[in-house]
Amino acid sequence: AQDISDLGSLRDAASLFIPGGATLYAARTIKLKKSDIPRTYYFYEFSAQDRHVALEAAVSQGK
Repeated sequence: AQDISDLGSLRDAASLFIPGGATLYAARTIKLKKSDIPRTYYFYEFSAQDRHVALEAAVSQGK
């Protein structure tokens, strides 16, 4: 994958990052176009096991 959108849509990729049984509060796609390499980030905010998590994920050079 060269971009996180290669893993699927924001909704499809959620299963990779959000544990089962978690409560999802927010999810959005962030596209940065001002950098040399345009990059897409997926942002998720959720609670799981009494913890509040804000997670931002991207793919860089296939990693």
